[in-house]
Amino acid sequence: MKKMFLFCMKLSLNFFDLLYNIQVPDYYDIIKKPIALNIIREKVNKCEYKVALEFIEDVELMFSNCFEYNARNTSEAKAGTRLQAFFHVQAQKLGLPVSSGYMNHVAPAAKKSRI
Repeated sequence: MKKMFLFCMKLSLNFFDLLYNIQVPDYYDIIKKPIALNIIREKVNKCEYKVALEFIEDVELMFSNCFEYNARNTSEAKAGTRLQAFFHVQAQKLGLPVSSGYMNHVAPAAKKSRI
C-alpha cells in the first residue's frame, strides 16, 4: 500500500477527486458510497487501513461506482476497466489478495454517460 500506482496513470484522472453536484447533479442520488483516489491516498497516509483487504475494498468500490454510474461504452467506464485491470496486476505483484470476482466486472450497457 506504500505505492499508489493508480495515481501515476493517465487513466486515473477521472478518479482523483469526488464529482461535484454541479458536474453531475444525480451522481449522489445513484452512488451511495462515493470514494475517490485522493480519499484512498489520504486514508493510506493516515494509516487508516488496518488490513490490505480494507484498502482493496475501497479501490474496488471506486470502480464499482464508476461502472454503476456510467454505461460500458463510455470513456469513463473504459478508463475504469483498464485502470481496474492495472490495479489487479499491481496488487497481485505486491501479494495483495485480489478476488477474481472483482476482475470480471462488466459495466451495464444501458446506462448513459452522465459526466
